[in-house]
Amino acid sequence: MMITDKQLKKWLIEVRRDFHMHPEILFQEARTTEKIMAILSELGVEHHGFEDMTGVVGHIRGREPGKTITLRADIDAFRFRNSVTFHPNPAPQAACMPVDTMPIRHYVRRSQKK
Repeated sequence: MMITDKQLKKWLIEVRRDFHMHPEILFQEARTTEKIMAILSELGVEHHGFEDMTGVVGHIRGREPGKTITLRADIDAFRFRNSVTFHPNPAPQAACMPVDTMPIRHYVRRSQKK
């Protein structure tokens, strides 16, 4: 299915907002891991999780043999150090990292489907 740049941008914004509304700290990213696995499944990307830890490894293979590209994204958030915060989630205990790396990785994959 072909997607437009406008549709892709809308989807990326939705994904980013969802991750930011549900931040999870290191080694407790169960929801984030499940969400990423669901997205990879939807995109037809081979992937696997781990029984003893959070995180996902996706395998995007090219049509022909050649160079390998590795993309990495942190999925954890930072704990708050103070009790005052302004966040759309009314009771967050963590904040997402300032660099939005996960949607960028998803963009790479979705762009390849064009």
